[in-house]
Amino acid sequence: MWYLGMAALAISGVAVSAWAEGPDLPSGTSIMMFLQNFRGPFVDRGLAAQIGRAVVSAKYPLAVLSIDAPQVSDQGETWLVTLNVARWTQAAQLFRDVKSIPIVIRKRDAAIMDIFPHDVGSDEASDAVRKRMTTDPACKECHLSVEQP
Repeated sequence: MWYLGMAALAISGVAVSAWAEGPDLPSGTSIMMFLQNFRGPFVDRGLAAQIGRAVVSAKYPLAVLSIDAPQVSDQGETWLVTLNVARWTQAAQLFRDVKSIPIVIRKRDAAIMDIFPHDVGSDEASDAVRKRMTTDPACKECHLSVEQP
């Protein structure tokens, strides 16, 4: 009789694995992340604000961020987190007209999907930031350089 129990356990394990790897589960998602998202998104509104502030502080250290809480907007599968810039340090005056930094964070796994997305604010602001970051030599050196081991 014990073999019937083992067979049932094996079949249920296969069924759970097939269910967990079904069309609703993104490829490469672990069972643990699936469970983390079971009752709601892994990243809630509060965590999105914290992640947004941490990422922007790390990637834009020359921006002095406002002490106000970031604006967090539900975009379906993502959060749009917008941080206001109180001022830019003297070394970053190239960005002096940028008053806020929007960042898109995916809810299910905290992936950073975009910074300065085109559909937020004016297209001119996003285009200006993207152009500066890809054409200005000082900007490229600061933001686009890759450290070699």
